[in-house]
Amino acid sequence: MTKKRKILALLLILSAGLLFRLAYLEQYSLSPIFDIPSGPDVTEYHEWAKEILSGRILWMELKLHSPGYPFFLAFLLHVMSMDLFPVRFLQQAIFLASGLALMYFLFMRGDDRVEIRKGLLAAFLWAFYPPLVYVSGELVSEALLLPLLCAVMIFHELAVSADGRRAGLFCALCGIASALAALTHPLSLIFVLANFAVLCWRLRAFAHPPAKFTGFAIFAFALTLAPVSIYNGVQFGKFFPLQANGGFNFYLGNNQAADGTCNVRPGPAWDKIHAEAKFATSGTGMDKDGFFLMKSLYFIAGHPLHWGALLARKAFLAWNMRELLSGADMPEFRYFTPIQRLTSWSFAVIGTLGLSGFVGLLFSRRPKRGELIMAALLLSFWLAQILTVSSSRYRTAMLPAVIFFSAAFIVEFKSVFLVRGRRVATLCIVLAALLAVCVFPAPSDARMLKAETDSIMGEALFRSGDIDGALDRLLSASRLDPGWSRNHNMLGMIYASKGMDDKAEKEFFVALNCPDSDRSALMNMAMLQDKKGDKASAERFWSEAMKGPRTPDLLYNRGVKLQGEGRDDEAMGCYVEALDMLPFHPGSLNNAGILLLKRGDARGAAKLFRRAYRLNGRNFDVGVNLAVALFESGDEAAAGELLPELEGMAKSESQKAKLGQLRKISGGP
Repeated sequence: MTKKRKILALLLILSAGLLFRLAYLEQYSLSPIFDIPSGPDVTEYHEWAKEILSGRILWMELKLHSPGYPFFLAFLLHVMSMDLFPVRFLQQAIFLASGLALMYFLFMRGDDRVEIRKGLLAAFLWAFYPPLVYVSGELVSEALLLPLLCAVMIFHELAVSADGRRAGLFCALCGIASALAALTHPLSLIFVLANFAVLCWRLRAFAHPPAKFTGFAIFAFALTLAPVSIYNGVQFGKFFPLQANGGFNFYLGNNQAADGTCNVRPGPAWDKIHAEAKFATSGTGMDKDGFFLMKSLYFIAGHPLHWGALLARKAFLAWNMRELLSGADMPEFRYFTPIQRLTSWSFAVIGTLGLSGFVGLLFSRRPKRGELIMAALLLSFWLAQILTVSSSRYRTAMLPAVIFFSAAFIVEFKSVFLVRGRRVATLCIVLAALLAVCVFPAPSDARMLKAETDSIMGEALFRSGDIDGALDRLLSASRLDPGWSRNHNMLGMIYASKGMDDKAEKEFFVALNCPDSDRSALMNMAMLQDKKGDKASAERFWSEAMKGPRTPDLLYNRGVKLQGEGRDDEAMGCYVEALDMLPFHPGSLNNAGILLLKRGDARGAAKLFRRAYRLNGRNFDVGVNLAVALFESGDEAAAGELLPELEGMAKSESQKAKLGQLRKISGGP
């Protein structure tokens, strides 16, 4: 097969894969969570990206996640004007192209027909394997991690096959891509170390000085990683790991109650564990990560047999046919589209073939060219799950190798696996793989899973304006998990929006008396009492709310109250404090802009309105305020450019009336 025909075949797969993803996104766009990022991890990544776009490049606290993906997402949001449909599609396109490039550079550059067939089949599976279509369109770090891992392996392969000078360059690029992978997901460090070891060994085989060229890769890796590590160390006293909660993530998979999965979910149980850790470390000088690591080590030392059984369990769970939960990828969200729902069995096939191919090739012959690095990838992320927890997202990084070994098993089935003397061994390997993938049981708590799903979906529906749909979901969530204050607090907000004040008050009180006590219910109670005209009770709740940890929403709503009472300076203080915490907070940006406009600072107001308009979904009312500020600051050209966009957004009579007033200000018809 000529190079031209190989490239053409991959381009056809790429084109078909992109069309497949467009069809998937069209189906997925009907979901309430498509345009409203909701749930664990997704929300944190999206908010950090918006924080970056608001101008805060350096983080003010050690975040729960590494910075790689938030900066990548911020770039995509900026390029795509905050529209999540093209953001998701571009993310999927990069993901798809990187995998096809990997299969080409590792297996299709030579003239070996068997290797070319394996590469083409692996490329096809990469393009149409449904779980990869799903994860590459989600706002999670794995959407960037896999393209970076593909880059690491491509540069690795180019380094060992290039001449001296170019080999050094490719080694350095391999090191840079490795550091970016670590900055995206710290668990990739296990693969990074394995990759450097394989690179050193292969360089020797290709007559390159291994220490020198591997040194280039390690130096580039350290140089790329250093700024983030030094910043975290100086600012937060933690040079490594690159994010908060590393100790908890290890503890989650290594404690007496662990079952090998992410079995402690956000909610009362999660809050209780973290509250205990905070109390235990108060005044000791130990941070929470250290506390959780210490608890895990005590468990390992005190119960070595239990721990050994737990490790074995996680080794099997990493290959389980179910897509085990992590973050916000509940089955209802993952299988929302027919494309995903009708192929929910797909890992049963790919997992069985991939595990059979990996084990079979391991014992059948010496690894060929790219197979060694694929084996290193598979074993590294398998080990990562054994040491921490197993989940579908943690497994994602194994999938390039699983897909390749599936293709290898199919292509070489007759020539390698069915030759005389290997047939019985092949049958045993396939049966063992089937048992591991399809039979080994995975734990599940259907009741709590449904409660969390309804809670997240209820919030998304509430934010999208579907009040009745949100009410149904949150009532279901509160029945299934009556001790979670978040659900009762949101129910109170819904009842308050419907004018059902007695029901709202009851739900707020329930929220305050739950074990995890959502303190934002104090703020909501204060606003409800203000609405009812009971100023004394309202002030008592406001005072209590302001004593606890201040949140951007609390400060914003307090500012709204003060602004309504004519206490503009105090209100501005609340908005400024809220924006210090969350630079893109929409209400605070808008109201602070209104106060600046009132003071005559139209330029400053326009700056705040522009940020609110750009980062928070191009709200019509904020757009009108921005246009007024632009006119008053003398920037009539920018205001004129904004008017056609606002005209397209004006649907209701009140919006059309506001637009008419704006035209009068502009002197237009």
